[in-house]
Amino acid sequence: MANIKIDRTRLMTLAVAAREGNAESGAELASLLEKFGKKALQETAAENPELLLFMAERAMIPMEDIDKYLVDVSWIDYPAVIETLLRYKKNPPSAQTEAAELQKAAAAADPKNDWMTEKLPDGTLKLVSYKGEEKDIVVPAKLGKATVSTIGAFAFTPKKPRLKKDLSVLRAQIRSVEIPEGITTIEGDPGDKQWGWIYIGMFEGCDKLKKVQLPNSVKDIPRGMFLRSGISEIVLPESLETIGEKAFGECVKLRSITMPSHIKELGQNLFTQSMLEEFYWPENDGTTTLPSYMFSWCRNLRRIELPKNLTVIDSSAFTGCVELEELHIPEGVRAIKDRTFYGCKKLKRLYLPASVESIDPGKRERYLDSRTFANCEKLVIYAPAGSYAETFSRKNNIPFVAV
Repeated sequence: MANIKIDRTRLMTLAVAAREGNAESGAELASLLEKFGKKALQETAAENPELLLFMAERAMIPMEDIDKYLVDVSWIDYPAVIETLLRYKKNPPSAQTEAAELQKAAAAADPKNDWMTEKLPDGTLKLVSYKGEEKDIVVPAKLGKATVSTIGAFAFTPKKPRLKKDLSVLRAQIRSVEIPEGITTIEGDPGDKQWGWIYIGMFEGCDKLKKVQLPNSVKDIPRGMFLRSGISEIVLPESLETIGEKAFGECVKLRSITMPSHIKELGQNLFTQSMLEEFYWPENDGTTTLPSYMFSWCRNLRRIELPKNLTVIDSSAFTGCVELEELHIPEGVRAIKDRTFYGCKKLKRLYLPASVESIDPGKRERYLDSRTFANCEKLVIYAPAGSYAETFSRKNNIPFVAV
């Protein structure tokens, strides 16, 4: 080792940067220390307090050398070095490691340490915030003797206001969440006090999220629950009755989803800007209104079957679905609102039933184009002869075929 030249200036620079939190400098310095050997660096370390502190913090000083270092640095006016070495001698690395492992094991054994909770008036618990390190999370049905009934609006999102940076980083790594039976309420962000439409989704920013399992005890999905998350797989329980606005908005990895059969209310913008390729409703679904902007800008949507009880298709429901080529509107639909098919460039075949009584054509103004079929240049409408759909088609110069 005596023939290896040690660049003391470089070591000192790396030590200072590493102790200030530079990970790359820390990795390089650790590599150099291993290369030169700890004993070969004794003289250098004794003249460089930052390097000595770095070695002590990472348990890189042999216990038999501690007294030698204490003598060598006794002349340095750097009390922190002396204090660190004395603590190191009193509590050697092996003891520190063992204590840390025992503490970690104890924490892992008690799920209470993973959650910030709030006791509700009925005696059950709300899980306000997850503060654990697991990537695959199983939500507890109980903590101690208390039953968990509710999950707070910001429980998992790394976008939670005033969340510590290290916890935000951990939450962004969440891969899956399993919510057990018995939990009945999943809260949504009430929104900004001044601008209620500005809010944060429960999993917003969880880009690595793949799967969430919901129990049958849940009846409502709050607005924005999966907004801007990485969700790609979810089975919606049959117990669901309402799904809030933008619940799956901007889910760029979500390709398909099947709705449960007892939905009573759907929020607008439900799947806006998601990557859905296909969508199906069950046979006995009771949905009567397709909310506004429900599939807006779903640029990959190619196949969709609408519910049989549908009566109204609200404004902009399919705006920007540029891959949609064919759509069958079920018998019973009476009204189609403005901008419903705006920008559906590939839409070629639209089948309308005799039940349709009104189609809002919209209008083109200076700053707003609200035309229902704007930019649908390939469109042909198929409907019964003599129907309202035929009258509308001919009045608006849209090719028509009687069926």
